Amino acid sequence: MSANPYESENHARDEDKPPSAPGGLGPLDPVEPPETPPRGTARKRGRPQGKRSDPTYVLASAYIPAQLHQQVKIALIKADLEYSELVAQLLREWLEHQP
Repeated sequence: MSANPYESENHARDEDKPPSAPGGLGPLDPVEPPETPPRGTARKRGRPQGKRSDPTYVLASAYIPAQLHQQVKIALIKADLEYSELVAQLLREWLEHQP
């Protein structure tokens, strides 16, 4: 008998058997890897790309009065509009009126 109590005397024969499920439930069936979609067709996981990681957008900040900022945030929530959409719209309108 070997010094290791967990090692079987019939170690060579144990290697030929398929592995058993825990608790002596019988042999485990081989698991096949999941099919992978062809390259270039895989869905992206997670959230859609945001403006921060979109190279067509830049961060532009400005100091405005705190009370004005608070009023604008409240109005944007009521209008279901994003701050960046409002700023872009106002800047486009301003540019249209420039000579």
